[in-house]
This record gives sequence, C-alpha cells and structure tokens, in this order.
Amino acid sequence: QQMRDWANLSSCRLRYLREALDDEEAADCGRCDRCIASRWQWEPAQDLTTRVQDLLRGGQVVLDPRKQWPTGLQEPKGRIRAEHQICHGRSLARVGDGGWSPTIEGLLTETEGQVTAAIPEDLLWALAKVLKQWDWEERPAWICPMPSRRHQGLIEAVSNGLGELGKLPLYPVLLDRSDPTSSPTLQSDQANSAHQVSNVWGRLVVDENAFPGETLRSRPVLLIDDEVDSRWTMTIAGWLLREAGLGPVLPLVLRAR
Repeated sequence: QQMRDWANLSSCRLRYLREALDDEEAADCGRCDRCIASRWQWEPAQDLTTRVQDLLRGGQVVLDPRKQWPTGLQEPKGRIRAEHQICHGRSLARVGDGGWSPTIEGLLTETEGQVTAAIPEDLLWALAKVLKQWDWEERPAWICPMPSRRHQGLIEAVSNGLGELGKLPLYPVLLDRSDPTSSPTLQSDQANSAHQVSNVWGRLVVDENAFPGETLRSRPVLLIDDEVDSRWTMTIAGWLLREAGLGPVLPLVLRAR
C-alpha cells in the first residue's frame, strides 16, 4: 500500500520515503518532481508502441508433457507410457504477460458460463501464427475441443475459427460426465497434483460415436483448451485419446499459468 501511495503522492517523494524509515530529520528535498512541479513522463510515439506490442505478442509458451503420474494414487500410477503422452504443446500467452494475457483475461470473464462466444479476429490470427511456427513432425489433421463447464463457448469459438482457417474438421470426442447441476470443482482449488488428477480422472470420457473416420484416427489432433496450469487435465485428456487409438495429441491453449 505504501508503494501505491508513493506513486500518487502530491507531496515530496523523498520525505515520504525517509518518514517511512522513521527518519526524524525528514524534510522536503526540493528536487523531486513533486517539489519542483515538473513531470518527466512522456507519451511514446505510436509506431514505437505498436512495435513493442508486436514484440510482446510475438512469443509463445511451450508446454512440456507430463511423464509420470503423481505418487499416492491407486489409479493411475507409475510412468506414463511414451505412446500415451501428449506432445509438447503451445500457449499463446502466459498469465500476467504484457502481450495477449489482458485480452484473454477479458474473454474468460465475459464468456464464463456462456454456450456461445465470439473472439477478436486479431487473436485468432495470432493463434494461427503460433500454429505456423510450430515445429511439429506432422501437421494436425483434425481438432478436438476440450469440454468445459465454464468456458465451453469460448473453446468452441477458438476451435471453429481455427478449423475454418486451417480447413480442419472438428470432432468433440471428449465428454465431461460430471453432474451439470453441481458447481464445478476447479483444479486451482486442489491441494496438490494427486488431488488434481483425482479431480479429473473418471470425469472425462471419450465418445466413440464422435470419432473421426478411419483415415483421421491415427493422424495428429489439435486439442484446444482455454487455460492450463498443472497440465493434468490436458495430460488425462491426451491419455484418453491415445488409449482410444487416436492422436498423436498436440495441445493448444490460450493462456498458461
């Protein structure tokens, strides 16, 4: 709070700092911006602002796959077999960065609980750029949206947008069989990795009726979600897809924590 107060001072800044340190001889310095009523802030040129924004929005976050189930569980346990692991994924942003995170934060707030959503065109093209820069062994052949009780509309909007851009068909293979009338138990509220796995294990299932045709089943699938933190939800979803004979699984999320 003192740092916030210091930023909005109308009196001498140095005196404020010295008084905060119990300096009995604190006095106005006569040199700071408040003492001489002079401000050095300046508005940067628009082209400079644009270049900085492009730089901040030009990166991407690599998501490493989980290779070992947490200890203390009866099921699942041990190492995750290589053929059941997800591939290295990508995230457009990281929480708190100066790039896309504020836009994504607004979208998550606006679309919570909505069955339909719209996404900004520039964000869609930014995701397409991430896909273009992805050094995968084989391009994804279809898209699977992650089921979500909070942001299903947003996830489907991203999936549909990328599907149209890349001419990739959508197959909602994953289902969430938890009680839709109950409040969702969030991964961020879980105490540790074992609890996070238990919170999702058995809740997600594959719908064989929604499987793609035989020619696509062994081709890479783009698994799309809104946000990733512990990576356990994505790991379990990928495990289910691989166990069902689908994939490889390429995770793509809007934001990573």
